[in-house]
Amino acid sequence: MRISVSGSRLGGRARFGWQIVIGPVAVAAVAAACGSAGTPAQHDGPGAGSDAGSLAGEAGAPGSFITGDDGSSASVLATQLQFVPVSTALTVDGVTPQTTAFQLQATVNGQVMNVEPSSLQFDRPDIARATIGSPVSVTATGTYGGTATLHAIFGGLEAKATLAITVAQRDVGGVPAAIVTALDGAGTTRSDAAVSTIAYPYDKTVFPLGLTAPIVMWTAPTGGMHANDVYRLHFAEGSYTYDAYATTPLPATSPGPSAAQWAIPQGVWERVTASNAGTSDPLEVVLSRYDAATMTAAASASMTWTIAPASLRGAIYYWTASRSALGDGGVASVGHITRMAPGTGALPVQLNSGRCMGCHAVSADGTTLVAAIDDPASAPATPPYVLGWQNPNYTRPWAAFDVSQTTPQAGYQSTQYGANIALTPDGAYAVWGAPTNVAGSKVLSLSNTKSGALVANSGLDALLGPLANDVLSMPAFSPDGTMLAAVRSPTSGDNVLPNSPKAIVYVDYAASSQTFGATLNTVVLSTDPAIAAGETALAYPSFSPDHKYVAFHAGTLATGCQNGCDDTAKDDGQLYIAPVTGGGAVRLAAINDPPNIVDRNASVEPTFDPTPAGGYSWVVFTSMRAYGNMGFPVAAGEDVTKTENFKRRLWVAAIDPAVGTIDPSHPPFFLVGQDDTPNMRGFWANAQCVATPLPDHGGGACTQGFECCSGFCTNGTCSNPTTLACQAVGAGCSASADCCNGASGVSCINGTCGVDTIAK
Repeated sequence: MRISVSGSRLGGRARFGWQIVIGPVAVAAVAAACGSAGTPAQHDGPGAGSDAGSLAGEAGAPGSFITGDDGSSASVLATQLQFVPVSTALTVDGVTPQTTAFQLQATVNGQVMNVEPSSLQFDRPDIARATIGSPVSVTATGTYGGTATLHAIFGGLEAKATLAITVAQRDVGGVPAAIVTALDGAGTTRSDAAVSTIAYPYDKTVFPLGLTAPIVMWTAPTGGMHANDVYRLHFAEGSYTYDAYATTPLPATSPGPSAAQWAIPQGVWERVTASNAGTSDPLEVVLSRYDAATMTAAASASMTWTIAPASLRGAIYYWTASRSALGDGGVASVGHITRMAPGTGALPVQLNSGRCMGCHAVSADGTTLVAAIDDPASAPATPPYVLGWQNPNYTRPWAAFDVSQTTPQAGYQSTQYGANIALTPDGAYAVWGAPTNVAGSKVLSLSNTKSGALVANSGLDALLGPLANDVLSMPAFSPDGTMLAAVRSPTSGDNVLPNSPKAIVYVDYAASSQTFGATLNTVVLSTDPAIAAGETALAYPSFSPDHKYVAFHAGTLATGCQNGCDDTAKDDGQLYIAPVTGGGAVRLAAINDPPNIVDRNASVEPTFDPTPAGGYSWVVFTSMRAYGNMGFPVAAGEDVTKTENFKRRLWVAAIDPAVGTIDPSHPPFFLVGQDDTPNMRGFWANAQCVATPLPDHGGGACTQGFECCSGFCTNGTCSNPTTLACQAVGAGCSASADCCNGASGVSCINGTCGVDTIAK
């Protein structure tokens, strides 16, 4: 009797003259994971090794029914499907691929048979590639580490196997083996008397994905044989270790003879961060030194970093606050608004052809920017609304820009004074201006950003204003558009005197009618006991993404320009956060207190990213602190005797989403890629993730997995490896074609894949 496997493209043979009836089994959910490369397995037909003792199968046809030539129809129940082994582990060196095998076995009428999957899916194509066959082969490329699940379907049943891949990468260079061995044996407990700390990055920093690799900086011993000292940089996390060895790394232009810097290779950083499992997988960093004089090795410093499993894709818009000696309104002003994308290779791009612009805001949806035009050449001739700022050569109107395009497009330009700018989340309306006696602008103004039309009955006039010796300034909308926060102070400007009592307040806002509530609700007072003595100037409130909290800074002076918008004077200030509903301020100590004491009390102007990422809220702020031991060029006219590390630059920090009475912040990182100028007041514009394109449709281009909504970039296109090619019995469906073996014995019945009734 000749027995054939029904539907097999290759006419495979089988030894049994029975019909196989499939038993139902539930399909397990497939978890997504972050990754960057690889190709999901595709069925190319039965592989080598299929013989008379195997059942070959392909999606939608074989593997379910075997019918004898004599028409016999004895039914046999396929009771089990499993991989052998069910789990295995590989350790790769980051260079040489390694292959392992998983044999799929089906139990038919009590007999175990090797079979080939009818559908195969591997949920981490970034760490390995799976090839269908009997057995299934899986090749680890060595690029990324992690744990993955192999899913197979045969005859409507599903089996799973687990593969754990660890990458152990070493970059020995030309360091002698004996020194490498000595450094490897130095351990992780600090015992180096000459090197005790890493200046940058800070311990406990939280990094998102997709950033330019940080530069590790420390102070190295000099003199004698120390020029021949050898260092080891060690990274360790759950599925990736990296060790590099080099003689004392010094920058090309060293700011000092002992300023050591080690630039982590960008490719290594991307591999390590993409292989990290998130907040439960701390990245351990250890710096060790081999002393050439004593020929001994010791651990110098250690720290841990957290890798958040998300990127900060999009852009940050900030003000380069440099200005000429002519001062405000001078024709030689050079400050401008700049856009940069946090990430590898980011370069700053000037907006509005580099014209001088000042106060600005960006809508939460990232579509609209409004800024004050400080360039007299492009300002209108008619003076705008003024209250003490009138100057025929310096009118400073506000203008709107569409920044949703690759090249921002200029929109409406007003003739109204452009200070105190805030934007509704959709960018449709702007709060702006200095208080006047004009109806609709007695406190602040609300205008349409497309036409400039003033909303005269917004309700802002009913709030306290300068005629009552009270004013609102520095407004900011909540990301959901239901509230407007502001600083309440007794003076008619934001450049207030020291020790002026202030408060952070908010007022309700109804977007449907463009109206504000009549009640100012107090968030926090400058007399709050958590706020440092003397820092009564509260400034720049910003709502958290969930609009439950407001971050702000407190200092002696309210703005970062009162000592000059340059790097010649260090502004004081610290960051705080407070619940909108009251309850008091919490000092963000991890942000405010870097290890070097001289860098403290120098953090101002916080702005939240309106969208959380990787389990954190993110805040960009201005700080005049040292960037490790990185020396900045001294600009013409600056005091060369001043510590040149103190530069006005942008930093970013993660903040825990739940805020209680304990500091929820984490140490910040320097925003690489910004201008080498005094930079201030960053605003976020998030980019949307790239969707996986539909079959036979274009789009979905990517370079790294974090750009994709699915987390995977396969051959330059976003892919989704978490959906099996067909659905097992018991899984949901919309048509029989969705079901494995749907062409022969399995149908979509009431939205669920089920076995057809078969008559003997």
